Amino acid sequence: MATTTSKRRQRGSIRPNGAGFQVRVYAGRDPLTKKDLYLHEQAETEPEAEKTRTRLLQQVDDKRHPKRQ
Repeated sequence: MATTTSKRRQRGSIRPNGAGFQVRVYAGRDPLTKKDLYLHEQAETEPEAEKTRTRLLQQVDDKRHPKRQ
């Protein structure tokens, strides 16, 4: 029997960095340079990093991030 849950790839990444975790989320492409744009932020704990990732993804979805006009 097939499962009904989808196996979607997680958006954004969290990786250990120094004393905390670095959160990185793809925010689109720069229309002039055609380079990928990413939003980054540092978090001290992994649960805090998950919250940060969710917040950054919400900003990208709402097109409110600072690197886009």
